[in-house]
Amino acid sequence: NIDLLRMTFGLQVGYSDHTLGYSIPLASVMKGVSVIEKHYTLDKSMPGWDHAVSATPDELAIIVSESGRIVNALGHKHRVVNEREKESRKKMRRSIVAARNLEAGHTLRLEDLEYKRPGTGIEPAAYTSLVGRILKQGIQNDQIFTWSHVD
Repeated sequence: NIDLLRMTFGLQVGYSDHTLGYSIPLASVMKGVSVIEKHYTLDKSMPGWDHAVSATPDELAIIVSESGRIVNALGHKHRVVNEREKESRKKMRRSIVAARNLEAGHTLRLEDLEYKRPGTGIEPAAYTSLVGRILKQGIQNDQIFTWSHVD
C-alpha cells in the first residue's frame, strides 16, 4: 500500500515492519519509504511474539547499510558525474584526429577527420565546426585536433 498511501495523501510514507528477516524492509526502501519502524531484540527466543519478528543487532546493521546502498543505487533526479566516471569518460570517449598528415593552410574536409580514443580533444559531434576551416599549423596523422590548429 506504499504507493497507494503516497498517491492518496500526497505525503511521505513510512513502513512498520513485522516480518521475519530484512528482505521486506529493504523492499520498502525500493518503494521509496522515508522511514522504517522495526522492532529490535538481543534474543529472538525471548518470550513474546515481538522478539521473533524483531531485528537482531546484525540484522539491523544489514537493514541500515543496505538501505543506504539501495538509495544510492536508485540515484537522484539530477545526474551527478563522479570523478571516476570523468576519468573513464576521457578513456572511453573519442576525439577528432587527423586522418592523415595535413599541412598548414589546408582547408579541412570531412575525409580529413577520424574519431579515436582518448576523448581528451574536440568531441566528434563538433566535426561540423571544423569542416571548411583552414589549418593554422600542420597536424600529423592520428594527432588529436585542438581549436588552436584552426583559424
